[in-house]
Amino acid sequence: IFSIFFSLLMFFTISVTTIAADTDTRTQNQYDCFATSLDNISGEVDIPALEIYLQENVLNCVSDIDISSFNIPYSEENFHAITSYIYDDLIEAFHVRSVSCSYTLGEQATFRRVKVYYKSDYTKEVYAEQLEQCRLAAEKILVDIADNPNLTDAEKLLLIHDRLIILCEYDYDNYLNNTIPDDSYTIYGLLVNGTAVCQGYSETFKYLAEKIGIPTEICTSRELSHAWNVVYLEGTPYHVDVTFDDPVLDVTGRVFHNNFLLSEEAIKESDHDASDYYFGANDTRYENAYWKNSTTQIVYVGGEFYYIDDTNGNLIKNSDKSVLLNISDNWGYWYGSFSMLATDGRCLYYSTPEAISKYNPTTKTSEIIYTPDLQQHENHLIYGFTYRNGKFFYDLSASPNYSDSNIRKLSFTYLDTSDITTDPTLIEIDGTLYY
Repeated sequence: IFSIFFSLLMFFTISVTTIAADTDTRTQNQYDCFATSLDNISGEVDIPALEIYLQENVLNCVSDIDISSFNIPYSEENFHAITSYIYDDLIEAFHVRSVSCSYTLGEQATFRRVKVYYKSDYTKEVYAEQLEQCRLAAEKILVDIADNPNLTDAEKLLLIHDRLIILCEYDYDNYLNNTIPDDSYTIYGLLVNGTAVCQGYSETFKYLAEKIGIPTEICTSRELSHAWNVVYLEGTPYHVDVTFDDPVLDVTGRVFHNNFLLSEEAIKESDHDASDYYFGANDTRYENAYWKNSTTQIVYVGGEFYYIDDTNGNLIKNSDKSVLLNISDNWGYWYGSFSMLATDGRCLYYSTPEAISKYNPTTKTSEIIYTPDLQQHENHLIYGFTYRNGKFFYDLSASPNYSDSNIRKLSFTYLDTSDITTDPTLIEIDGTLYY
């Protein structure tokens, strides 16, 4: 019996854009953008049974997995199919460090065993707890998306895209110090820790999109040292880069839509110009969509989408394009709209330079709910704002050009006691109700 070994490779470089780029390469053959999976195994192998068998063993932290009964012919291609399934397709297997396979000799050589080496800090109990945290976090994000017949697949992806950016901050400090932890390459880093690099963003987006039945791949470029996603809407491919749409330095509530549902030509023009990927993504139907004019979260409340149009500062209900109110204001010397939009599942909340306000979509009324003491922060205004898990977060800064020296990240709580007739979508997760 001979053994061949497959280990985890990591490298990362700085991007030429303001968004730092990185990659956890995992498999060399992933650079053609089509990660090898068990579907590529040659021979008469029961692929669905093999997938279930490997998944059950890996997620239960089994180190020595007997695959002899599947009679998988030995070849380099089949070896890469097995290891790529564990590294690329089993996104929940963030506890895996490396994999080796053993095989028999002779003309009819077949694979016998898969040896899985887990990261040293993961006991079975620790991994089970962290995996459950990831699944609960995913359930919260998808609460009003999954099984919602009123949403198109594009709208579902838009909500996932925006909610991941609101939840996560690019792990920029560790990137600069060359100290990126393993977690930041995984769904655990993004969904639980709230920090990730491009591999973590792309894996999490794929993880959530496929949970709601939207085929998604991870596209990796060696030239760019970067990873992002390709999604398929009714069989048509589109590029999505959540990492590049999450600004660095992190601006609370800021969500770009410059890299969402793009064609190949458009993504290459958006700092993705490389020759080592190709998907034939030619459709451009989403490249002038309404979200392109918004640099904050698109929110979904009571079956309606709402957004702020940065070109005029209008808060708009998307279904009929009605203007609910104009929230453009004066941010001193700085031209443009820097208002942020958020929701608690019932009302809309938005920021102006000196206050946080609430808009009730049922009564169509607006009121200020919070005014920070700006005298304590001379020449600072509100440039960032969002709502997350029962709490409001906001940024005070001297300008929209963030730096560590001029930003103050603060928070407050607010109990909404108003009588709102719009029925929010509620789900109970681990004993807690979420909108």
